[in-house]
Amino acid sequence: MSLSNFWSYAIYGRNYSGYSCSNYIYGTSCDDSLVGGSGADVLIGYSGNDTLRGNAGNDVLYGGWGQDVLEGGEGNDALYGDCGNDSMDGNSGCDFLSGGDGDDYVTGGIGNDTLYGGSGNDTLLAGLGEDFVSGGCGDDNLFGDAGNDTLVGGEGKDTLRGSLGDDHLYGCDGDDKLDCDIGYDFLSGGNGNDYITGGASNDTLFGGAGNDQLFGGVENDTLVGGYGNDSLQGGTGNDSYYFSGSFGQDAVYDAAGDNDMAFFDTSASNLRFSNSNGDLVVSVACTDNSVTFEGWFESTENQVGIQAGHQVIQNIDALVSSMSCTPVVSCYSSASPTYYSCDVAPAWCCAAA
Repeated sequence: MSLSNFWSYAIYGRNYSGYSCSNYIYGTSCDDSLVGGSGADVLIGYSGNDTLRGNAGNDVLYGGWGQDVLEGGEGNDALYGDCGNDSMDGNSGCDFLSGGDGDDYVTGGIGNDTLYGGSGNDTLLAGLGEDFVSGGCGDDNLFGDAGNDTLVGGEGKDTLRGSLGDDHLYGCDGDDKLDCDIGYDFLSGGNGNDYITGGASNDTLFGGAGNDQLFGGVENDTLVGGYGNDSLQGGTGNDSYYFSGSFGQDAVYDAAGDNDMAFFDTSASNLRFSNSNGDLVVSVACTDNSVTFEGWFESTENQVGIQAGHQVIQNIDALVSSMSCTPVVSCYSSASPTYYSCDVAPAWCCAAA
């Protein structure tokens, strides 16, 4: 066996540690323990429940079949769990970690890391740094840490939790739960009935398709329900609600903040106003789209401002009273005084935004 800048050994079911040069170390079908040296090592576990440690250098670790433990060590490492329920830790450096099939536990460590869970119900921890984390298929748990992280749930019922930093969270398919901490965060539920909570900064929450629940939390948040019948609650701060297209039948409750506003992507003349047991119902003419502002008539603290197009709607009480008259026809493409059996024109009072 000759010495060179690249070592190659076959280790059969026992422990092995590499040298300071670049090592190529592979195990067997048994339970192997492979440790790299200070160079750029390649460790392959094959079958069995293996333990692979790269140590210093930019290493590549393949767990293979079995329930493996992979640790990258120092350097920019690449870790592949393959099949089985693996435990992986990038340690320090900008690492790439892929769990593969199975229920994996993956930690990025320190550095700007990329984590993929793969198939199975995985747990992925970003670690310190600006990380990209993708759960893949299965019901996954994704956690950010300090740094501006991006978390992508994928298919399944996933839980995504941001931490310190300006994070981006995407639930994708499935009934997901998303929440964040401190930072200017963006949270998007995607398809499914999602539960989305903002944190202690100015966050943007987007429900996507499905019947979603959005809670803004602290500070001035932006909430967009998307398609489906959504529940939106801004929390403290001056929050903004946006409704456009076929947004469904949504409900808004906001008892905190002095300048909360709801924005409708249509002209003011297309809106209809009514009182339903103390709630203000704003519907869009000729559609099934409506927003119920809960408790709007019960307290001024519940009164969210309303803007349609470039107009802020004033005198809403008078509009509700006038529009409570019996309609003459079922639908007009635009509002006019002849739409109702009484004249609503005097009730309109719109100021430029």
